[in-house]
Amino acid sequence: MAKAAHVDFSAVDGHLLDGLDFCRKVYDLLDLISRESDGKSRLRLRQSKTDKRLIEELLPLARYIQARYQAGRRIKVRWLSGSQQHDAILWSSGSLVKHGGVPRKVFIEVTTSVHQNDHLRRQLLDQSGGSFGVKGIRREGKEIVSKPDVLVEARTRRISLCRYLRGSAQRVTSRIPLRPC
Repeated sequence: MAKAAHVDFSAVDGHLLDGLDFCRKVYDLLDLISRESDGKSRLRLRQSKTDKRLIEELLPLARYIQARYQAGRRIKVRWLSGSQQHDAILWSSGSLVKHGGVPRKVFIEVTTSVHQNDHLRRQLLDQSGGSFGVKGIRREGKEIVSKPDVLVEARTRRISLCRYLRGSAQRVTSRIPLRPC
């Protein structure tokens, strides 16, 4: 097996970059890992801090920037890998900023909400190539077992999802000290 490539965030860490250049560099890092013989496994299992940071922080930030970069709004980004109250600072310019449609400066904290069994789903996907999902998955001894979760009434599912998201949001916001803008 080939040696895992060292993922170096120095090209994006702490530098003020055009938003689309930032996205290109993040996707280049993803491609670097994907081309390795164990690349898919690394991305699924996220065992290293750098792989986890790439998947759970940099890629969502790149997608966020892509969704907002448009005619009338140019974005510059400074991503910071350290421990601070935010992950990135975005500066916008253009007619949307000039006419008050969007703020000039935004602090971004990337947070992902995943099911408590997501790690088992990713592990089973890596081992056997498939999983029914997070609701019907559990560990039986050393083996991971996945069974289909039958869809119940849609309203019940929506209520369950709302409760889950509300709990996730409360856990995240309780850790972040709020400061006035």
